[in-house]
Amino acid sequence: DRQINEPSSSRCFCCCEKYCGKCIVTKTWKEVWKNDSRLLRVIVVLVIVLNIPYGNYILYPFVLFSTWIHESCHALAAWSVGGHVAWLNVYKDGSGL
Repeated sequence: DRQINEPSSSRCFCCCEKYCGKCIVTKTWKEVWKNDSRLLRVIVVLVIVLNIPYGNYILYPFVLFSTWIHESCHALAAWSVGGHVAWLNVYKDGSGL
């Protein structure tokens, strides 16, 4: 077995208080920020933009694109099990069908 080196602040919730390699490891906020700082920054920016006047207009093209991707994945799932897709609609409010 190779030894896994975890930060000393990581804790495991099982029969022991140290990292044993068998359990779910919880991380401190500092470790989460270090590993996921870009994602967390983007989330903060999105929350800010959505709460300023006209912020929805800035993000509108991204809403339409993400809806189109979402609905296209439904179509791919239907095709993968032998179904048929007659149409795909993306509406002005960001919903799709």
